[in-house]
Amino acid sequence: HATANVSLLLETGKKLCAQCHDEIVVQEKDAYLHPPFSGGDCYQCHNPHGSEYEGILADAETALCTGCHGDVQEKLEEQHPHTAATQGCTSCHQPHQGPLKSLLKEEGEALCFRCHDSRQKETARFVHYPYREGACMTCHLPHSGVGVGDLTKETGELCTMCHRKGHKDFPHPVGERPSPDFILKTENRLKFGSDDVLTCTTCHFPHTSDTVFLLRVGVTGGDLCYECHQR
Repeated sequence: HATANVSLLLETGKKLCAQCHDEIVVQEKDAYLHPPFSGGDCYQCHNPHGSEYEGILADAETALCTGCHGDVQEKLEEQHPHTAATQGCTSCHQPHQGPLKSLLKEEGEALCFRCHDSRQKETARFVHYPYREGACMTCHLPHSGVGVGDLTKETGELCTMCHRKGHKDFPHPVGERPSPDFILKTENRLKFGSDDVLTCTTCHFPHTSDTVFLLRVGVTGGDLCYECHQR
């Protein structure tokens, strides 16, 4: 019937939540802490009485996080968003505390391979160096980026950051659409359409291949060239 705390609460802040959630509110040694968690402000993210969202969150997960992390919201709106970011920030981040910076659940490729298949890395004959080294963010951005691959730059600009020579000895055009008389092959092993723009990944796989130079089709007998050009 009476207490020194507002709203007649038995305790305030994190102490109240710890009466049931003590395994969550205990701070781990040397952990990175989410500011609302370290400040004991559980109500900043959770509704104390009820919610339509799992974890009695005060809002839908992504909307809740971007309420503070506005820079991430801007990125999600201006470029192609990473599916994991739209599904919920806790796909990659711990909500309360963790041993890694940015509260990441894992580091480097281990985080990416929680969702993305890594088997090709072990079985393919040829593996792109950044992919082999687990340096996913050499080419990809974590929240949003250019195109469906969330790239750091447009394909041609991205590839030539490392492959500066390009096709100096074999100057095949890129950044152009095929000519009006282009005939699409029935098999279409390049998965290339008459309205598509030629890029590096028209002919090359970005991660792995069983063909040298990460080509999508072998060059023996002109096979790769004849995917687009007439014999």
